Amino acid sequence: MLREVIGETPVEQVKSVLILAFAALAAIGLQQLAATRQQVAARPAAEAQALEVARSFGAALTTYDYAHLDVQANHLQDLASPSVLDSIRTSQPDLVVAKASSNGSAAQAYLQSFDGQTAVAVVQTEQTVSSQAVPQPAKASGLFSCRLERGADGWRVTSYRWLTPVTPATP
Repeated sequence: MLREVIGETPVEQVKSVLILAFAALAAIGLQQLAATRQQVAARPAAEAQALEVARSFGAALTTYDYAHLDVQANHLQDLASPSVLDSIRTSQPDLVVAKASSNGSAAQAYLQSFDGQTAVAVVQTEQTVSSQAVPQPAKASGLFSCRLERGADGWRVTSYRWLTPVTPATP
């Protein structure tokens, strides 16, 4: 029975083995091609997810009320790493002293780099700020860069730094 499948002569048997080997190589190649195509197709979605987290982080970072800082902390909880949350908490006493409030947004965000697991985004923020010293609300804008890492629970900001000071917005 086996001889009928692979051949009777040694030449036929070698040909059969070579055909099986080439078929196996072709199957492996097709699997690798399918995996690569899936990764390429998933990249725009992953980039969009990273940008959305960067924008959401920018909005949460610039939206606060000195009397309800726990609301800001809750918004940031799922967007940032514990070390970033700790650094934000260290500045919160200044907000309480100044009795500062802000309503912010981050409509503009751009990826500087992206490799599927990490990303660097630049985010532009707009906010309306008021404080005890300046009770009349004032518009301001700023620009920051943030590093994001992809984990099991999605993208999180692992570090950020302001590229420009928050300055009064020009009309």
